[in-house]
Amino acid sequence: MNCPNVEPDPSTHADAVDFPNFSLPIYPGATNLKIHQDKPAKGAKATTYRVSTAFPAADLTEFFNKEMTKRGFGKFYDPIECLNQFAWNTNNPRTGKWEIAKKPPARYVAMWSNRKEDQLLWVAIDFKPNQKETWTAHVSVQVARLSAYLKEVDMIRKMTHNQADAPALKPVR
Repeated sequence: MNCPNVEPDPSTHADAVDFPNFSLPIYPGATNLKIHQDKPAKGAKATTYRVSTAFPAADLTEFFNKEMTKRGFGKFYDPIECLNQFAWNTNNPRTGKWEIAKKPPARYVAMWSNRKEDQLLWVAIDFKPNQKETWTAHVSVQVARLSAYLKEVDMIRKMTHNQADAPALKPVR
């Protein structure tokens, strides 16, 4: 899948997430836990942490599936996400495209929504070697307003459509 080369507009999040009572799912035994407000965008609530586990980290991915189901969230398939969602991916340096990964380094992306509460939660898990050459999962969990996210997706689609219709620009010398 070709991904649009468009940066999301952070201003679309201006009225977004203010979920003071929403607890982000944290895997038992997580280390290096950090909580973030207004990151990666204004209004976002996020946490990052690490988990020592073996690839493909079925314990970790299943934790999120069970936790989000228990909270009443359903799987959300992002229409513009470049990675295969709910699967491990790796970037092929020869083609520049994301492909299904059979071994690390790899990235797992998953999203869930609770339309009733207008909440969207997404998880990114990166498997990277640490200094001891054992594998560590780097986890990022974020929550935002689903309506703001869908507005941003619509804006990216329009920008991508407009780019496709525009003639290629040639450098002026």
